This record gives sequence, C-alpha cells and structure tokens, in this order.
Amino acid sequence: MKIRWLVFVVMASCALNFLEAVSVKNVVNQYKQKNIIASIYDGETYFLGNKDIDEINGIENLKEAGSAKTLILTGNKLVQLSGKKLLKWQSLENLFVNHNNLFELDVLILLLPKLKQLDVSYNHLAKLSDLFNNNAICAIESLNLANNNITELPDSLLTSNSLHRLNIANNQMVELPDALSAMKSLKKLILFDGNAGAHSNNIETLPDGFKKLAKTLKELWIDASKLDGKSKEMLSQMQDENGDLIICKNAKEVIARQEELHKTKRVGTRDFAGARACC
Repeated sequence: MKIRWLVFVVMASCALNFLEAVSVKNVVNQYKQKNIIASIYDGETYFLGNKDIDEINGIENLKEAGSAKTLILTGNKLVQLSGKKLLKWQSLENLFVNHNNLFELDVLILLLPKLKQLDVSYNHLAKLSDLFNNNAICAIESLNLANNNITELPDSLLTSNSLHRLNIANNQMVELPDALSAMKSLKKLILFDGNAGAHSNNIETLPDGFKKLAKTLKELWIDASKLDGKSKEMLSQMQDENGDLIICKNAKEVIARQEELHKTKRVGTRDFAGARACC
C-alpha cells in the first residue's frame, strides 16, 4: 500500500507540473538562475521564442522592459496577449507574436509609442475592427497579418499615414476595400505569398481606384490567376505608369522574389523565426 501511495503522489506531482502555466517570468528566472540571461537578451532584443510560453505574466516586471527595442514571442502557445502588461515597454519598436494561438489582440498594444513593426501572422485572428478603431495604428509602419482568418480590413486601419508594409496573405478575403487605394504611405502590399492552397485569399476583382496605388507603391504580390480580365489589365496599366513597380503575379515570381530578398537582407545575430516571409 505504501508503495502504491508513493507512486500515486509522484504521478500527481508530475501531473501538476505538467499543467502549470509556462509564463515569461518562469522562463526568464530559469535563465537567470543558470547565469545565461545573455542568451535571450543582448541589450536590445529579448528572444523568448519557442519556449512553450502560454502566458506573459511577469513580463511587466523585467528590468529591461523600458530599454528593449525588440520582443520576440514567436512559436509559443499564447492564446491572449495583455496590452496592459506591455505598457512598460516604452522603447519597443518591433513585436513578433507570430505562430501562436491568438484569437484576438488587446487594443492597448497599439498604445506603445515607438512600436513600428507588429507581426501577428500564423494565429487565429478574424475580427480587426475593434483593434484598429483608434489613432494609435498611425505609428506602425509594418504590419504582418498573414495566415489568419481575416475576411475584411477595417477603414480605421486603412486611414494610417505611416503604414509602409502590409501583409494579408493567406486569409479569407474575397475583396479589397476601396479605402485601400487611398493609402499614400503604402510601399509594399502582400496579398499572396506563393501558397495557392485552400486557405489563400480568393480575390477576383480589384476596386476601381486600386490603380492609384501605382503612384506610391513599390512592390505588390498578388495571385493574378484569380483576377478577372479587367483587373489583370489594371495591373498592366500600373506597371506602365510606374516602371519601378515590382509586381509578382504568381507563385514562381513570389518565391523567386522571396529568395532574392533573403539573400540581400542583412542577417543579424538571431533568426527572427517566421518574420522572414513578411514585409
């Protein structure tokens, strides 16, 4: 009986440890105890990717919160991201939360005053209207929304005067809003990333004003095979108007462009997992 009871206690203890949430605080403390904190923080970038983190408790208390410029939470198990806990990250410029299980984002994230790049690709986001219904979005220059469940873009997002790069590939969009044509700051628009699977956008017709983007746009990735004749002609007109405009119209061209950018892109000390394909 004693042996059976001991086995039961051990198994119960293991089960509790297994069920215990993996928080940012727990992960960082483990690295500090082993005196290897430098392996996840280099003075500017906090690399907390692929750590099985399912909550960000404790992130607000990190002493580096006020000085870090990049926070990488790629490849974890987050189902929510509290903007309130990130408000102390006042110097944050780049936030990667791609490859998680987010169904929504806290609007407070957009209050980070220096946030320029936000990557929330490969999640389960569907509704964006509440998130971008404020002026804070104007600070973001690069937004990666690829591989979610988005069906439409809110007008509040499209009124941004500083958004340069927008990636909405592999969502569930069937049309583009007219307001997109008025985005004078937009330089790169990704509607297709080379994946022609069932989850890719199914855009057949471009809005009448889309041609206006030729004046400012430098790069466009789109699956032209799905477009109607009028829209294909519009793409040709855009290239005629702006000879420097790069338009990738199919998977082959997109993949070739991705490889070209990857070769020329300056490689840092860390691989921002999942951030490469984007914007």
